[in-house]
Amino acid sequence: MYKTKQIYSDFVVKENLKLRLSNNGDYGYFLLTKIGLDTKEAMKILTEELRIKKISYAGLKDKYAVTTQYVSIYRPNLERINELELDGIKVVFLGYSDKPIFLGQLDSNSFKITVRNLDYEYKKISFFENYFDEQRFSKNNVSTGRYIVKKEYAEVMRLLGYKESGVNQLKKLDKNRLKFYVNSYQSYLWNSTVARVLSSSKDIFKLKYSLGEFTFLKNKERDFKVPILNFDTEFSNKIIKDAYENIMANENISRDSFLIR
Repeated sequence: MYKTKQIYSDFVVKENLKLRLSNNGDYGYFLLTKIGLDTKEAMKILTEELRIKKISYAGLKDKYAVTTQYVSIYRPNLERINELELDGIKVVFLGYSDKPIFLGQLDSNSFKITVRNLDYEYKKISFFENYFDEQRFSKNNVSTGRYIVKKEYAEVMRLLGYKESGVNQLKKLDKNRLKFYVNSYQSYLWNSTVARVLSSSKDIFKLKYSLGEFTFLKNKERDFKVPILNFDTEFSNKIIKDAYENIMANENISRDSFLIR
C-alpha cells in the first residue's frame, strides 16, 4: 500500500505570488519557510518573538510539510528579525511595499509530493483534479462566506458568536478574516462546479468529504482550467459556465453578489 507524508519533506509546498517591491514602504515583505507547523502556529510564534500584533499572509499552509509562503509586517525591525533563531521557522527579507499582503492574494501553489511504497510503476499524468480540501473548510467557514455574499449580516454575526448584528458591527471586524470566509465559499463553489462537470464523463469514481463529494476520472482527459467565481469572472468554456450558472441558481446568488463593499 502506498504511503504519503512519512516525513515532512515528502510534502513540499511553495506559494506563487507576483510582487512589486521597492526599497521603501510601510510594509516589509518576507519569505517564510516553516516545517512541522501550520500557518497560524507559525504566526503566533513570530508575533510573540518579535513583540508585534500582526503578520499578514495570503493563505494557510499545511502543518505536516515543508512550506514556503509570503508574509508582510508593518514597519518591521529588520535587525531583530535577522537575529531570529527558531526551530522550524526561517524568515528572509524581500523588500518593501505600501500595502500589506491579504488573504487570497496568492496566484497559485506549487507542490512536490513524494509517494512511497508503490506496488508498481505509475505513469506520469498531465491532468489532476486539484480540489480544495478540508483545510479550507473549517467549521462554519463556507456558511459564513455564503451569508456575507448574500448580505445576510445578522447570520454572519451569529455564526461568528457575536451578540451584535448588522452591517455596522460587521465593519468593525478584521477585513482579511471576512475575505477568508468569502474565499472559503468561492472554493466550495469551485469544487461543486468541477464535480458537476466531471460527473457527465464515463468511468468516474467519487469520494465523500465534509461538504459533498469529489468526482474523479478513471481515464484522464485533456487538461482544462476552472476559474474562481467572482463578480468579474469571464468564462471561455460554455460547459463550465453552464455548471456555474446551475450552481449559482441553486445557491440563489449571481456574480454581482460578490460585489461587497
